[in-house]
Amino acid sequence: MGGKATREQRRRYELAHPDRVRESKRRWEQANRARQNEWLKQWRRDNPEKVRAQKRRTYERYAERNREYQRERIRKMGPEAASAMRRRYYLANLEKMRAYHVRAVAVRRALKKNNGTFLITERDIARLLDRYRQSCAWCLLPLPDRWHLDHVIPLTRGGRHSIGNLVPACAPCNQSKTNKLPVEWRR
Repeated sequence: MGGKATREQRRRYELAHPDRVRESKRRWEQANRARQNEWLKQWRRDNPEKVRAQKRRTYERYAERNREYQRERIRKMGPEAASAMRRRYYLANLEKMRAYHVRAVAVRRALKKNNGTFLITERDIARLLDRYRQSCAWCLLPLPDRWHLDHVIPLTRGGRHSIGNLVPACAPCNQSKTNKLPVEWRR
């Protein structure tokens, strides 16, 4: 009763003799390493979209694992220690942080320029404040000493840097609105 073993017979043999199977696979892989590598290279050339998807899944899995680890670490250390850690990092990497801020400012300037930048004078801003009665356009509370000019339609969403798209806002409202439209933000 020779011939090839069926899939079920192979499975039973593998379950009964795991050490033998493992050793046999190891010997085959050592003897055929070049053949295996060549096959893998060819598969990667033939399936670039699958390779990209696999890399992306791996990256996302590790990134999420790292984010969870960092969140847990910061939660354990408490808010004061976390703030001190961020401050130490910022001071230890001043050049890197400055470069980051310069890049962020450059992106914002480019958005303003591409979406249309208009000259806004102090007189325009004074009229804007009078129109809103020196109050935040979003929460209607009186503006504090340090207030922001908020873009109703954010620059990242195609809004223009013009007086018609600007409103006075308190810092908490402007920072929580980020790049959302007012309708999305108020939900």
